[in-house]
Amino acid sequence: MTDVTASERIVDPYKQLFSEMVDGFALHESVYDKQGTLSDFRFIEVNHAFEKITGLHSSNIVGRTVQEIFPGTYAFLLDIFHQVLSTGTPRMFERYAHDLDTYLKISAYRPAPDLLACIVVDISYRKRIERQLIEREQQYRELAEKANTVILRWKANGIVTYINEFGEKLFGYSRVELIGKNIAGTVVADTESTGRNLTLLMREIARSPDKFKNNENENISKDGRKIWIRWTNSAIYDSDGNLTEIISLGHDITQHRMVEDALRESEATFRAHVENSFDVIFTLDAAGTFVFVSPAWERHFGYPVSDIMGKSFAPVVHPDDVQPCIEYLTQILTTGQSGTSPIYRVKCSDGSYRSFVANGMPYTDTKGQMLFIGVGHDVTAQLKEEDDRLEFERQLLHTQKLESLGVLAGGIAHDFNNLLLTILGNVELAAMRIPPESTAHRLLDQAMLAANRAADLTSRLLAYSGKGVFVISRLNLNDLVNENEALFRTAVPRTVSIDMHLPPRLPDIMGDIAQIQQVIMNLITNASEAIEIQAGRIRISTGQQTCDSACLSASRLDEKPAPGSYVYLEVSDNGAGMSEQTQQRVFDPFFTTKFAGRGLGMSAVLGIVKAHSGALFLESSPGNGTTIRVVFPVAEKAGSLELPTVAAPLTKLKQRSLSGKALIVDDEKSVLKICVSMVKHCGLTTISASDGAEAVETFRAHRHEIDLVLMDLTMPNMDGVAAMLELRKIQPDVRIILSSGFNEQELDERIRDQNPSGFIRKPYSLKNLEAELRRVLGDGNM
Repeated sequence: MTDVTASERIVDPYKQLFSEMVDGFALHESVYDKQGTLSDFRFIEVNHAFEKITGLHSSNIVGRTVQEIFPGTYAFLLDIFHQVLSTGTPRMFERYAHDLDTYLKISAYRPAPDLLACIVVDISYRKRIERQLIEREQQYRELAEKANTVILRWKANGIVTYINEFGEKLFGYSRVELIGKNIAGTVVADTESTGRNLTLLMREIARSPDKFKNNENENISKDGRKIWIRWTNSAIYDSDGNLTEIISLGHDITQHRMVEDALRESEATFRAHVENSFDVIFTLDAAGTFVFVSPAWERHFGYPVSDIMGKSFAPVVHPDDVQPCIEYLTQILTTGQSGTSPIYRVKCSDGSYRSFVANGMPYTDTKGQMLFIGVGHDVTAQLKEEDDRLEFERQLLHTQKLESLGVLAGGIAHDFNNLLLTILGNVELAAMRIPPESTAHRLLDQAMLAANRAADLTSRLLAYSGKGVFVISRLNLNDLVNENEALFRTAVPRTVSIDMHLPPRLPDIMGDIAQIQQVIMNLITNASEAIEIQAGRIRISTGQQTCDSACLSASRLDEKPAPGSYVYLEVSDNGAGMSEQTQQRVFDPFFTTKFAGRGLGMSAVLGIVKAHSGALFLESSPGNGTTIRVVFPVAEKAGSLELPTVAAPLTKLKQRSLSGKALIVDDEKSVLKICVSMVKHCGLTTISASDGAEAVETFRAHRHEIDLVLMDLTMPNMDGVAAMLELRKIQPDVRIILSSGFNEQELDERIRDQNPSGFIRKPYSLKNLEAELRRVLGDGNM
């Protein structure tokens, strides 16, 4: 035990002082075990401040040991107190007291042998502030790392001390490679491609950073890529006013150099990074009120930050997006985890909206208030690009669909023409063997008429597929409408009137008269069928207009013609109109809204207009009628080159029979058989082959006997064009007539140098066949 007199001698003179001290004071005496080893310290005096810190009254402290009062901190305290008692050297330390849930600062000294005095200060508040400062610094550091901007710190001598993650990715350097290196020779080249000396520029920035708060210069990545960056520089000075570091924020403007991206500097260090970010950085409280908004707000939306500070975000966000934003804000503040917002739209000063997405995180300020910190990025351009991409894909699919339908239509027409040739040929040959006045002959005439109507249908299919027969000449739309007015009026009921609005003068166009007439007739018929009221009205108008790219972009044809001067024909009605869904399909072959329709009229219109390098415009809505306008290029002045026409007019047939031998080639057995019969009827002997390869071998074996080859264009193994070229190798002057269900233009596209001697389109009559045979064989067979 310690001599009580000694403790009294120390305490009594200062008792009043110890009692009134703001800091806690405690006096201990040494406690030894039976072996004389120091085992603890006993409280013999404490002041009121110590009582307040521990929450214990002196009566519950004095006389008890340190182990009894601080069992959780006993071992640590005993070790330090023993050192002070044994050496006499005072010790000051900070320690978290688990027993009190408090941070304490303790100063221990030895006032006399076996006595220990302690001055105790509660430093819990200071520790909490230090922790919050560390957390805030970490939050700003995380914000700097996540920023979509280069953040670079460097000394006045050019040595890099810090670069954020975005900067690493942009320049291709890791921090290990860049920190400690000079910016010159790493991310900054010696000389810019414009010729500016960048090394000198860096020195000028380091010498007078305030003069270069904003500058643009060319930078270089590790792999040699040139990167243009707009820099915002901020100087950091020590307490003596000496420049220590420069903080540079960089925004990649390689692709957008001309875009204004002036970043402002208003605060030092990390606050400067926030306020100079191109993205909108903002802080909201739990109620959604703006606590802080970076200056980028005004650049994006056109009105100052002062207009929204202290106000709710809801009025500036699109009404449809307010609730999702509230749910996102609540989620972040409730879970305490960062996250990405849904896309939301923010109102601009002109009333338009820009689309944004935010990355946000929760944050507790020094007052303990939970806040939300967000970085908003403008995705308007990206969304527009995505919309443009989807629209392009839609148009591409539509184009592919129309092309597929065109191939289908052309294929069907081709096969039909082969069948019709067999039917018409047999009917025509049969009719020649029966007296004209007989009942059987009349029946054959009806069959011939039906077959010709079927041939007309295949012509429409070919018109849609772009492979119809065209005889191009100069024509005037007004003359064509006037000449066929009576015919057009027969296509509509008497309850429907037709009004003509034709200007007195109209430029000519280059086109096929029959095909253009079909376009007009089909449009009038379609308009008439759309009128469900008793007193309907159809208006036919013509005129001239200048079409630019914007105008032609609205054409229903996927292929847009070149801008220029056009002549238009417009047919409008006051009928039922069409829904958007119907408009999307109205030009598809076989699509019709009428019970009795075949669905080929409007598809033929589309194909004919396309073949004439024109455009087609459609305006309609349910209950408001329909207007269809087709435009054709104005014809060049007389004397200019015109488009090639099909075959020349047929010569007058002679009565004298033909003679000689013909090689007939077709892969369709029925067609081959009827062609042989028809050629024989014209007076020629025949030899046949079922495809191009067989035709070549047959001709090689009988070339001295064969005077003419009549060959199908489309065949397996070897088609008509390839076979023709092979035959010309065997005998250059061989006379060849090619036959196809398509038009002669298809043949012109596939043959450049060697044309056939003749061409005849399926289905053909015996009269047309004999005329073409005579023309090709020449006068010797007349």
